[in-house]
Amino acid sequence: MKKIYFLLAICFLLLAAQRLLAQSSAMDSTFSFDGKLTTAIGTSDDICHALAIQSDGKIIAAGYSTIAMLNNDFSMARYNTDGSLDMSFGNNGSVITGIPGGSELGKAVVIQSDGKIVLVGSSNSNNNNDFVVLRYHANGSLDMNFGVNGMVSTDVGSIFDFANAVVIQPDGKIIAGGTCGAGGPNNDFALVRYNSDGSLDTGFGSGGIVKTDVDSSYDYVHALALQSDGKIVIAGVAILSTGEDIAIARYNTNGTLDNTFGTNGTVTFDVWGAVDDANAIVIQSDGKILVGGYADDSNANHHFAIVRVNSDGSLDGSFCGGIVTTMVGTDAIIYGMTLDWIGNILVGGMTFNGAITELAVARYHANGSLDISMDNDGIATAFVGTSYGAYAIALQSDGKMVAGGTGFGANFDFALARFKDASPVGISTLQNENDLTVFYNQVSSELQINGTQDNGEIILRDMSGKELAKRRAAGNSAVFDMHTLAKGCYLVSYLNSAKMVNVKVVVL
Repeated sequence: MKKIYFLLAICFLLLAAQRLLAQSSAMDSTFSFDGKLTTAIGTSDDICHALAIQSDGKIIAAGYSTIAMLNNDFSMARYNTDGSLDMSFGNNGSVITGIPGGSELGKAVVIQSDGKIVLVGSSNSNNNNDFVVLRYHANGSLDMNFGVNGMVSTDVGSIFDFANAVVIQPDGKIIAGGTCGAGGPNNDFALVRYNSDGSLDTGFGSGGIVKTDVDSSYDYVHALALQSDGKIVIAGVAILSTGEDIAIARYNTNGTLDNTFGTNGTVTFDVWGAVDDANAIVIQSDGKILVGGYADDSNANHHFAIVRVNSDGSLDGSFCGGIVTTMVGTDAIIYGMTLDWIGNILVGGMTFNGAITELAVARYHANGSLDISMDNDGIATAFVGTSYGAYAIALQSDGKMVAGGTGFGANFDFALARFKDASPVGISTLQNENDLTVFYNQVSSELQINGTQDNGEIILRDMSGKELAKRRAAGNSAVFDMHTLAKGCYLVSYLNSAKMVNVKVVVL
């Protein structure tokens, strides 16, 4: 029988006033004893570039491992929720996949709705790099119904084709994004769309492939996202006459550029006249687009950089003018980004302090200001071994934040760190007779909310913000049937013309 436990996480808001007592985003000691771990997979260096969280809470880390001198293979590891390796996955918790005669780089991973795992990257053979997509069963074995023996290799441009990002469409089609070209200064944005069996989707672009030259120079896709209307948004870097700038492009579902976005489908941003780059992208529920990366100052020091644009590609002035920069240490780069359950922005990356490289995470309010309730300044750092860097960040259904990257000891190893509930939670003061009382009836599996008003609306959401159910208050109460919900955290929101109350609940 399901039980629901209420975190001390009632967030009470009157009109626009939000009063929260936030909990520190400290390392989670229930994860590998001290909140962090390293895993050696190959015989030498192991680089984790991507993370994905399964519906059961298990963590997939993906990247590549050096097997022989200058020869890398795709690699993955799966961890239980306590940080231990899942021995039912692959070979004692890890998988290594090589292409004969090639050297591979795994860069992005995503989990299909059926639990299968899609890994994308590139393979170099005789100085020729191609896009590669692999699909695995949930146990780590290759899915032989995908491509040839579980993998597909695509020659996109000339010799310089690298896939760095992936998304799965609701219809099961796979989009990989990266760069293509002959190397040097003339590489282009590249997108490739595959059918669910690994064949190229010929209804997308030219034979399944889209190439975009932003300014007759070097263009590189680092991140990829889908809008709710199916349009495709990419973020990366473009070298223009002003230097290396953050670049965003939006495509229609058939692969043509969306001319309602920016200038002919693309926008670029020069922060300080130096080097800028975007490595991560998130689409907000209101359609605004967030990209994260870095911006260099006049001394060539990297700063965290976040850009938010409206749905037409224009800078969002309500977001601190549209661009937010933060110095962490002497250099800092964002590689991963996500949103928490109330819309705060979580970023992960690395910071440099002389000879020390550390993982760095930060939390920003939706308006772009740092949330100083996290570790007093909105920023937390950690390192494993003598140096550490994070290339990916993910949010668990219970609100805990996982960062994945590389830690250095004798060699580079997969490295993960987990932080306690990354969302600001606490107790707010309940002030009047209309405040909510919530209780759970285990016999009927019902969640009952008392203290509502007839004109109020109650919405049940998962932690990603997806609406699961909605009720109009009847009299002074409302009821939700919870018996079909999976284990995890959920948010119940009550809204009327005078106030909004959010109650965070956990189904165990």
